[in-house]
Amino acid sequence: MDSTQRPDGPAAETRPTGTTAEDLSPASPASAAETVGANPRVRDLIDELCREVGPRPSGSAAEAAAAERLRARLEAWGLPAATERFRTTPFGLQGLLATMGGCYLLALGVYFVCPYGALSFLGLAILVLLAHRALDLDLPALFLPAADSTNVHGTLAPAGERRRTVLFAGHIDSAFRMPLLARASWFPWLSRGMLLFFVSYLTLLGLSVARIAAGHVGGGPRGPVEWALLGLCGLGAAFALLVLGGMIRRDAVPGANDNLSAVATAWETARRLATDRPRHVEVRVVAFGSEEAGLKGSRDFALRHRDELRDAVLVNLESLGQSGRLHVLTGEMLAGARHAPEALRLVEDAARDAGIPLARKYLTHGLTDAASFSTRGLPAASLIRLNDAGFLDHYHSPGDSPEHVREEHLEEAVRLCLAVVSRLDREAAG
Repeated sequence: MDSTQRPDGPAAETRPTGTTAEDLSPASPASAAETVGANPRVRDLIDELCREVGPRPSGSAAEAAAAERLRARLEAWGLPAATERFRTTPFGLQGLLATMGGCYLLALGVYFVCPYGALSFLGLAILVLLAHRALDLDLPALFLPAADSTNVHGTLAPAGERRRTVLFAGHIDSAFRMPLLARASWFPWLSRGMLLFFVSYLTLLGLSVARIAAGHVGGGPRGPVEWALLGLCGLGAAFALLVLGGMIRRDAVPGANDNLSAVATAWETARRLATDRPRHVEVRVVAFGSEEAGLKGSRDFALRHRDELRDAVLVNLESLGQSGRLHVLTGEMLAGARHAPEALRLVEDAARDAGIPLARKYLTHGLTDAASFSTRGLPAASLIRLNDAGFLDHYHSPGDSPEHVREEHLEEAVRLCLAVVSRLDREAAG
């Protein structure tokens, strides 16, 4: 295995200075004069990256070019910065969706002639899902093209003795377009459809086991109850086809809110602190690559820096510029992650200090990079802004563009990050 593919290997590549032609889009990183202004808007960075770099799918040259621009900004502010490369599978999420939906459709198709075959396809889907969620094994990725992705991070040393470390992070890559997620009003129906799919899956699994147990492996009578249950399975198949047709695309979206809003917030926090450093708190900012392919960048960072992060706390930032209210996530169901109580307390206390309304939420759909830390025992929490329906606007759609990112919401997020540093610094001072 090449050393750049090992998340925790000592030979993992870093690029604190310079770049190569293969990493850059035609636009070059902004100069120090462009990045350091008297009172720049937080949104200026989003506008620049969307205009001059464009969509940044996982493992692309555009993603790497955006990372180099971010590194250049940190160094222009006098902060040590580095980029780190790792291997990813750009279509990892699409591969997982295709495997789960495809296995179910195949299972339903062969059920009528061979329940053993149906059981095998359903078992394969369970194996793939368990390997992905519990063991970090992306089995579909074995059959998909791989690429290099990029994390970039910088460090702001405290003015005095370092006693605590806090990280502010967001992902730099943008998603492939998923038409089914374009409207927030569709989310409740998609959630119901997902529940229907899992019920249908379990129903087909039970029917397959029942027919095998009854010895009807090559046909046999079918009563009205079985036909009714198969009708339910047919609805699950319709949902699987809808997902396969409406969520697997190869064109990437601008990704202004999801998630350049987070990167811009973290970088602006670093810029302001660079001229007013905390006394005892080291502040690190990170832009993860390849989040949309399955949290690949945050997983690499957590593994690569695991030892030095044990006494740090991550405040992950996600989609902060849209309409709605800020929430701190207590956990994430799809990853089986429960975020650290001390991280939640820190963020909530800081929000009260800054007079910022903040709600709690347990995320039942989607994932954030905080899960890569919490599932490995590293203290983390995740901040996200959700609309009144509890979802994201213009999610994974071309509408996720700079004009839909509100500067006042970014400023509020920056104030909260600064309040986190201030509270942590007071606690560290005793």
